[in-house]
Amino acid sequence: MDIVTKKTLKDDDKEVQSMSRKSSSCPGTKGRTTRSNFKRPATPMGGVASDSGESDCSLMSSVSQMSTASVTTRARKRSRTTTRSAQDAVGILPGSEKEALERLAKENTDLRSQVASLKEAVAGLKNQLNLLSQQGATQTLQVSGSPVPGSLAPDTEAQLRRSIAIEVGTMMDAKLAALEGRLLPEKSVRPALASDARRPLASKPVQADATAKKKAKKKKRKKKEINAITPIVVAASPARMPTSAAKDGQPGTANSQDNTTWSLVVGRKAKKANAPQPIASSASNAQVKLLKKPSVKLPKVPASAAITIGIREGATTGLGEVLAEARRRINLSEFGITGDSCREKRAADGGIVFMISGEDSSSKADRLAIRMREVLGEFEVQIGRPTKMAEARVMDLNDAVTPDEVAAAIARAGGCSTAEIKIGEIRRPPSSLGHVWVRGPLVAMKKLASTKRMPLGWTSVRVEVLEPRRMMCYRCFEPGHVRRMCTSSVDRSSQCYVCGGAHKAQTVAKEITRDVSCTSKCWHPRGNGHVTFPALKVLQCNLNHCRSAQNLFLQTVAEWSVALAVVAEPYGLQDHPRWFRDTVDSVAVYWAGVSGDPHCTLLDRGQGIVAVEWGSIAVVGCYVSPNISLQDFERYLDGVANCIRHKCSPRPVLILGDFNAHSRAWGNRRDRPRGHVVQDWAASLDLRLINQGSIATCVRWQGESIVDLTWASPSLAPRIMNWRVAEEMVTLSDHRHIVFDVAPCPSESQSRPSTNPPARRWALKKLDREMLIAAANVVAWPGDSSHGISPDPEGEAAWFRDKMASICDASMPRVKCNQRPRAAYWWSADIAHLRSVCLRHRRQFQRTRRRRQPSATEEQITAAYRAYREATMALQHAIADAKSRSWRELLEGLNRDPWGRPYRLVMGKLRPWVPPITETMDPDLLERVINTLFPVVRDSPSLPLPSSDWSPDLGVTEGELDRAVRRLSARNTAPGPDGVHGRVWVLAVDALGDRLRRLFNSCLESGVFPARWKEAGLVLLKKQGRPADSPSAYRPICLLDEISKLFERVIAERLVGHLSRVGPDLSDHQYGFRQQRSTIDAILRVRSLSDQAVSQGRVALAISLDIVNAFNSLPWKAIREALVYHRIPPYLQNIIGAYLCDRHIRYVGRGGSVQRREITCGVPQGSVLGPLLWNLAYDAVLRVELPADVHVICYADDTLVMASGTNFEDTIRLSELGVAKVVASIRGLGLEIAPHKTEALWFHKLPKTREPPSSSVYVGDAHVQVGRYIKYLGLTLDGRWGFEEHFERLVPRVEKAVGALHRLLPNIGGPREERKIAIRIARGYRTVSFEAATLLARFPPLDILADMDAKVYDQIRTVRRNGGSVPGVAFTCSGATTVQPLLRRMAMDMEYVSHELRRASRKAARDHCATVFPEVARWALRVATLCTRRHKIPVESLVM
Repeated sequence: MDIVTKKTLKDDDKEVQSMSRKSSSCPGTKGRTTRSNFKRPATPMGGVASDSGESDCSLMSSVSQMSTASVTTRARKRSRTTTRSAQDAVGILPGSEKEALERLAKENTDLRSQVASLKEAVAGLKNQLNLLSQQGATQTLQVSGSPVPGSLAPDTEAQLRRSIAIEVGTMMDAKLAALEGRLLPEKSVRPALASDARRPLASKPVQADATAKKKAKKKKRKKKEINAITPIVVAASPARMPTSAAKDGQPGTANSQDNTTWSLVVGRKAKKANAPQPIASSASNAQVKLLKKPSVKLPKVPASAAITIGIREGATTGLGEVLAEARRRINLSEFGITGDSCREKRAADGGIVFMISGEDSSSKADRLAIRMREVLGEFEVQIGRPTKMAEARVMDLNDAVTPDEVAAAIARAGGCSTAEIKIGEIRRPPSSLGHVWVRGPLVAMKKLASTKRMPLGWTSVRVEVLEPRRMMCYRCFEPGHVRRMCTSSVDRSSQCYVCGGAHKAQTVAKEITRDVSCTSKCWHPRGNGHVTFPALKVLQCNLNHCRSAQNLFLQTVAEWSVALAVVAEPYGLQDHPRWFRDTVDSVAVYWAGVSGDPHCTLLDRGQGIVAVEWGSIAVVGCYVSPNISLQDFERYLDGVANCIRHKCSPRPVLILGDFNAHSRAWGNRRDRPRGHVVQDWAASLDLRLINQGSIATCVRWQGESIVDLTWASPSLAPRIMNWRVAEEMVTLSDHRHIVFDVAPCPSESQSRPSTNPPARRWALKKLDREMLIAAANVVAWPGDSSHGISPDPEGEAAWFRDKMASICDASMPRVKCNQRPRAAYWWSADIAHLRSVCLRHRRQFQRTRRRRQPSATEEQITAAYRAYREATMALQHAIADAKSRSWRELLEGLNRDPWGRPYRLVMGKLRPWVPPITETMDPDLLERVINTLFPVVRDSPSLPLPSSDWSPDLGVTEGELDRAVRRLSARNTAPGPDGVHGRVWVLAVDALGDRLRRLFNSCLESGVFPARWKEAGLVLLKKQGRPADSPSAYRPICLLDEISKLFERVIAERLVGHLSRVGPDLSDHQYGFRQQRSTIDAILRVRSLSDQAVSQGRVALAISLDIVNAFNSLPWKAIREALVYHRIPPYLQNIIGAYLCDRHIRYVGRGGSVQRREITCGVPQGSVLGPLLWNLAYDAVLRVELPADVHVICYADDTLVMASGTNFEDTIRLSELGVAKVVASIRGLGLEIAPHKTEALWFHKLPKTREPPSSSVYVGDAHVQVGRYIKYLGLTLDGRWGFEEHFERLVPRVEKAVGALHRLLPNIGGPREERKIAIRIARGYRTVSFEAATLLARFPPLDILADMDAKVYDQIRTVRRNGGSVPGVAFTCSGATTVQPLLRRMAMDMEYVSHELRRASRKAARDHCATVFPEVARWALRVATLCTRRHKIPVESLVM
C-alpha cells in the first residue's frame, strides 16, 4: 500500500506541474499560477488590495476549475486501476501494519470528503459572485437617481467583494501550500568558481556531443590527461546568479533559456595558444617553497660586550675570593660602568660572564679586561673577551686560492680582523670547485649572509651560512655541556664520535656510520629543535597481584612517557599521592603526569571501582571478579552506572577495566551472558567501544580471551587515537598492556592561560657556594659608592629581586617539574637484555602452540613453555636483585647522614612532586575555603599615622643585620614567591649587606614597606581526619620572601627591645612566641595551679577556649590600638601600618591560572611579625580583671581559664563568671569563640573508684560538658595528671615510626620494642641483653630519658631566674644555650649508668655497666674541662 500511495502522489505532482505549464501559456495568465503572484486585497492587518475585485475573482475561479477538473478526473482513473492491487498488498501484511494502513485509508477518506465539501463551497461562492456582478451591471444601466429597492449601496458592494476575495485567496493559498510541499526540489546550480573568472568566454557557445565525450575518455585512458568541460556561470549580472528570490518566483529572477551559457570545446593546441596563463595556486606555491632549501636564521647580534672570568684546573683559590679581590682593587666608575649597564650569568665552563651594555661597550670591556689581568695576575685565573661567532662555507674556490686569501677577503667584507677568522682546510672535489669551512664574528657573518657573495681575486665566490651547532661534550658525547663541566663516569674522549672506534673522526670515511649496537646515548641530531606531541598516552593493564609485574609496570610507564594508567589487580598499594585506589585494592589509577599535564583528583571510589577527574574528562577504572554470579555482576554494573551519572556527569567519560565478559562484539569466539549484560549496560549509558581488532588481552596456558575493555562517551571517542594491544611488551602477567593516545580538547588547550609566568624555584642541593659568592660580588661590584639612603624603596626592592634571581641562576639550576623519569631507579642494560630474551621465548611459545601448525607435538609445546617460564623467572630474579642492590646503596649513606634521604624516605617526608591542592581543588570549593580562611573586614577604621621621629641614629646596624641573618641560617623554610632560599641570602649578605642596610633604612625613614614583600604565596595543608569538602579541613600557610623576613626580624627585635626596656611589656600569662618561654612553661603553670588547689583540699576547673580562625580574623584596628597602648615609637608604628595595608595572597587555581586576593584583616601565618603583632593585640584579653581564684594561661591563641573552689558547684559559678569576662574581651577584639571545640576538665584528688559529678559549663552562648580528658598544647591531660590516655593515643604513632625505622636497620628480632631498636642500632646479636644493647646504642629507656630532660630543664630555668648566671659565676643566656647540649649528654650518660648499676639484677648487666662507667666518667671530665675553658664555668656548677 505504501508503494502504491507513493506512486499516486508522484503522478499527482506531475499532473500539477503540467497543469501549471498549460496555464502559464495562456494569454493574460502568465506568471500568475504560483501562490506568490496573487495580488491580495487590502486587509485590516495591512495588506495590498487589488483594484479590480471582479477580475481577481474570475481569475481564481478559472484556476480552481482547471485544477479541480484535471486532478479529480485523473485521480478517479488511477484509483479504479490500483484498488485491487492495493487490497491484495494489504492482505499479506502483518496485523500491526495492516491496522496502520487501515487507519491511513480512513484518514484519506475523510480528507477526500473535506475536499469535496470545499469544492461545493467554492462553487456556491462562484454563483454568488456571478449574481452580484449581474446586479451591479443592472444598477449602472438605471438612470434614475433614487436607489432601487433591495439593492446594495456601492460602498457595501465593494467591501463585500473585497471580503470575498480575501476569503477565497486564503483558501487557495492553503491549497497551493499543501501542493507546494509535495513538489520536487529545484535543481541545484554549481556556484561560481575562481577558475571561471580566469577563463575567456567563447564567442559562440557550442554544446559537446556524445562522440566528443567518448574521444576525450579514450585520450584520458591513453595519455592520462584531463580535459575538463565545465559550464561557466557568469557572475556579472544578478539575473544570472541563483538567489533566494529566484526560488520564490519573483519577476526578473526566473531562469530562462537566454541565461544558459556553454563552454567551447577546442583543441589542445588552440587552448595552449589562446588561453591565458593561469595564476599559480597556493598549493603549488607551498610545494615550491618546500622544495627550496630553508634559509639559516642566525641569532641576533648581542648588544653587550662580555668578559669571562674562570679558574684554571687545579687552582687552590676559589672564584668568589678572586672576584672579591677584584671588587676591592678595581673601581668600575673609572671605566664609565654603572650598575644599570652590567649583569652577570654563569658560563658554560663553570666561570662567570660579566656583560657590559650601553654605548662603547666593547672598548669599556677591553680596558676592563686588561686591568683585571694586571690586578689578578697573581691568581690562577683566566680572563677572556669572547665574541659571538658563526660558521659559514665558502664555495667556488679555484685551485690558486689559499686559506690566507679567503680569511683576508672575509675580513675585508665583514669588517673584522683576520685574527678573528678561523679557517679550515680547503677541500677540492674532483667534479667541482673547492670549498672551505670558516668561523668568524657574528657581525661579519651576518654581512656575508645578506650579500651571499664576496669578491675574491678576479672573481666572486659564494658564501653559505651554516646552522649554529649544538653544544656538545667531547668527553662523554652528551649535549648541553662542555668537557670541563662533565660529570659523567664514562670517558669517550679517545673514541670517535662518529662510529665509536678508537680513532679520531677526521680519519673516518663518510660511509662509516655509528655502531648500531651501541646502547649509550652517543649520537645526537644536529640542531636544537624538538617535536612536541600534544596527545597524552594512557595505559590500561592487569597486574594479577604480582610484585614483579608491578615493578615492570613502573618501568613501562617511565619508558613510554605514560601520563595516566589504570591498573587492575595491583600489588600492595600504600598511601601515595599519585595512586588513587578503590576500597578493596582491586583497581587503581596511577597519575604519572608532570607540570603542564592535566591534573588528577578523586571523584568517587567503591568496591572494584575508582573514578578520577583527569583534566576535563572523567576516568573510571573497573575490575569485576570472574567468580561472582550474574546477579551480582548486574548489581556491580548498576553501581558503575550510578557513579557515572552522579559523580562523573557532565564530563566526558572514559571507562577502562577488566570486565571478565566475553562477546563477539569485541573479538571473542563466542558470546556469554555477561557479554550481553555489558552490551545492554553500555547502550543504556550511550557508550562507544574503543577496542579494535581481535588480539587477545588475556593469554594463559588454557587459552586466550579479550576481557579488557575500553569504553568512551560519544564526545570523547573521536579524540582517542592509536588504540592497540602492546604485544611487543613483556608484562610478567597473564594480561597484555593496552595503550592509546587521548588528544586534548581544543577548547581546553586554548583555555589554559599562557601569560602567567612560571614559579621560580632552584635546586638548592646543587648549590655551588663559590659560584654564588662570585656572582654576588659581581652584582655588588658596580654598586653606588655613596653610603646614603636609597630614595626609592620600591625600585630598590625590585633591583634586589632581579639580581638575586640572576645570582641563583649562576650558582644552581632551576627545578624542572615537567621532566618525566626516563627509567626506574633499578633499571639497567642487563635487565633490558633479559626482557628481550623473555619476549623472544614468549613469541616462540605462541608460534608453537598455534593451531595452524599441526606438526608441533606436545613435547615441543611443553619445551617452549618451559623455556619461556625460565626466562620469566630469570627476569623476575634480576629485578628483585637490582632493587635490593639499590636499597643497600641507599642505606650506605646513613653513615654519612643519618637524617638524610633514607630517613626521610621511610618516614614519608620524601614524597614525589604533585600539584598544589589549590590547583586540583574544585573552583567552587576553593572559593569557599578562601572566603572562610580569609574573611573580608571593611569596617575596621585605621588610626591616623603619627609623625615620624626618625633620626640617623635609628638606622639598621651591622649587628642587627648579622643577628637576623644568623636566625635565618638556622631555619630551613620554603622560599616565597621570588624563589630565593634563605641560604642564598646568608652567603650573599657579605657582598650585598651594605646596600641591603641602606634599603632597610630607607623603608624605616619613609614608612614604606615594599609591595613585593607584602605578596605571599598561599599553601593549603590538609588536616588529617577532616572531610575534604569542609573549609576547616585546611590550614593556610603564607610563604613570604626571605628578604621580607629579614626586615621583619629587624623590626621585631626593636619591638621586643622597646617592650622590655620601656614598656608596658606583655602579660606574664602569655607564653607563646616569646623568648625563654615554651609550651613546657605553660603546662607547668597549669600543673602548679591545679596542685595548689588540690593540696588545699579544693577542686580546679580548666576550660580551654578555641578561637575561630584567630590569626586570619584579627582586625587591624586592634593592632593599631595595641601599638598606641604600648607606646611603640612612631616610626615603628608607621612601618607596621605600611606592613599591614595592601597585602595580597597569590595561589595557583584550576588550569594553572594564578589568582590574587586582597587581605583586609589578620596577620600572615608564616611571617616573623605576625605572632608578635598577635601577642600585642591579644594582650588586652590577658589584662582583663578577673575574680579571685580565676587565672588565664595563654599560648598564642590557645587560652585556658582555670578556676578553683571549695566544691564543684561554687567552682562552676566562679569559672562561668571568669569565662564570661574573657569571652566578652575576645569578642571586643572582633573575634569569635568555637563552642564545639571548647573543652573542660576537673582537677581533683578523688580516688580512682570515684569520679567527679557530671556537669556542664556555660561558655558564650552554649553549654560545654565537662569531660574526663582535655587536649592542651599537644598533651592529653586528665584530672590526676596520670597521662595514661596520652600514652594510649601516642603508642600507635610510635609503633608506626618504629616500623618505618625498621626498614633502615638489620632484621634482628626481639620481644621488646626498645630492645629491638637498640639491637638494630648497635648491630648486635639477638642474645645481647637489654641493658648492654641500650648502653651501646646510646638509646636510654624512655623513663630515664624523661627524668634526664626534666633535670636539664630545671637547671636551665634556674639559670634564667638568676638573670642568666649561676650564683657567683658569670653565665649569659647565650652561654646557657651553648652548654645545654653538653649538659644534656652528661646527664644522660651519668644518670643512665648510675640507674642501671642500681637496678641491674643480673651479673652480666652489672659487669657491662661497671666496664663502661670509667669511660663515661672520663668523658664527663673532659666535657667539664671544655665548658670551664670556653665559658668560664666551674666544674662544680655542672654537677647535678
